[in-house]
Amino acid sequence: AANAATVGANSHVTSITLSDTGANVATNIAALQALGTKLTSIGLTDGTTPTLSLTAAQLSADAVALGKITSAYNLSISGVTAATATSTAGQAHVTAVSVSDTAANVLTNITSLQTLAAAATLTAIVLTDGGTPTLAITGTQFTNDATAIGKITSAYNLTVSAVAASNAATVGANTHVTSMTISDTAANVASNIDALQALGTKLT
Repeated sequence: AANAATVGANSHVTSITLSDTGANVATNIAALQALGTKLTSIGLTDGTTPTLSLTAAQLSADAVALGKITSAYNLSISGVTAATATSTAGQAHVTAVSVSDTAANVLTNITSLQTLAAAATLTAIVLTDGGTPTLAITGTQFTNDATAIGKITSAYNLTVSAVAASNAATVGANTHVTSMTISDTAANVASNIDALQALGTKLT
């Protein structure tokens, strides 16, 4: 793969077939894309099915070169936006996606990200806000979307609203939770009053 551009630059060369490892193909994917119609096929020599690690931009820009691969392969795509994570994961050969986006965009798409996380397709979420952003979620989202939220690898805080009194201790034990509000019946609050008291300043 590393020599493909040099070979392709020869004006007498009309076609190229490539044999190399998945890692080398991924490293040189832009150069392979630039070969255009001269590149006829790519055979991966790894032995087992390799995973090519590419960015979302590369997946789009170098699609023709990827389509020349004739052997089995998987794709791990990084730098995916929260809004396009589902469609990216649905593309052929994609087995893993990593999201990089703002906290607001992640929160807007948290349900679809949870679906990917539950399927073990979502590998990580990096928040691009800078500093430590705060995600404002509900108690229901805290429970239902826990797998996706757990994929966030950068710093973040959580504020959780409408938490059931019986679940308050669990929510409060999460180190990312900085504040919460309770929404429940008087009877349930009374039954859990000691746990609520133990929340201290987290209970607003």
